[in-house]
Amino acid sequence: MKTLISSALGALLLMAGVGASAQDEARVSADAERAQAAMNDLGSRLKTALVAKMQAEGPVAAVGFCHEEAPLIAAAVSAERGLKVGRTAVRHRSPANAPTPWQEEVLAGFVEEAKEKPAGSLSWVSREGRVYRQTRGIATEAPCLTCHGSNIAEPVRAAIAAAYPDDQATGFAEGDLRGMFWVEIDHGADAPEDAR
Repeated sequence: MKTLISSALGALLLMAGVGASAQDEARVSADAERAQAAMNDLGSRLKTALVAKMQAEGPVAAVGFCHEEAPLIAAAVSAERGLKVGRTAVRHRSPANAPTPWQEEVLAGFVEEAKEKPAGSLSWVSREGRVYRQTRGIATEAPCLTCHGSNIAEPVRAAIAAAYPDDQATGFAEGDLRGMFWVEIDHGADAPEDAR
């Protein structure tokens, strides 16, 4: 089982407590900054593009945007930043966003934590060998309810059904945990020995 800790600072403290080198601590700190920047970038690009599409063409067009353009934005951010970044959820809309086993484990913890904490404040960090992972909860905001709420207009519902026949991502209320952003940084075989 990998070490689960709730913040990058916690990662640094944990590593310092078990005799981590300054180089090791610096790598975790740099990874935490890269991961946070990537999640912020992905969230900002998705939100900006989605809001523009909804304002210009309405929520039905936004469904098409999410289906076609959102994966391309995640791929672009990943390529530009030299890491993997994306979104996932327990109740996902696209099978391409289905959680991996490690993401399922983190989401299960988030579901429990969200009973007592705001969904957007949830975070998780892990470093196992050469792989650094970081996540952040996604809270359902009021505009999200147009496509993810309980009372979805019929044209939007039809567009969702056409694009995502196995959709599970409806029935949310404002503030609910809707999913999480995730980042994975693999330092590979060329990483210094103490970073593996």
